[in-house]
Amino acid sequence: MSSDYAIGQFRYLQRLVLVHGRWSYRRLGETIANFFYKNIVWTFSLFWYQIFCDFDISYLYHITYITLFNLAFTSLAVILMGVLDQDVGDKISLEVPQLYRRGIERKEWTQRKFW
Repeated sequence: MSSDYAIGQFRYLQRLVLVHGRWSYRRLGETIANFFYKNIVWTFSLFWYQIFCDFDISYLYHITYITLFNLAFTSLAVILMGVLDQDVGDKISLEVPQLYRRGIERKEWTQRKFW
């Protein structure tokens, strides 16, 4: 009775899960890894700069560069990943439902990918 979206007919459920659900899970795994990488690079560069400056409150980056950095690594990377990241087509995803098992078995988002 309460969900984020409603499916009018159950015939659309197979495509929703096997195609779009699989693509979404793969994109989320890559996006999360990208966000961790972005934040690690950002934090460590600021940390090492503060050591160099004896922990005063000087800025390493101008506010324009901070905005561009966040725009490039959060918005543009996600948009490009969403548009270009399809390992197999939608017809193959429907014909071979075993491809969906990679998400169930947690092979897309692993601790190895995190570290």
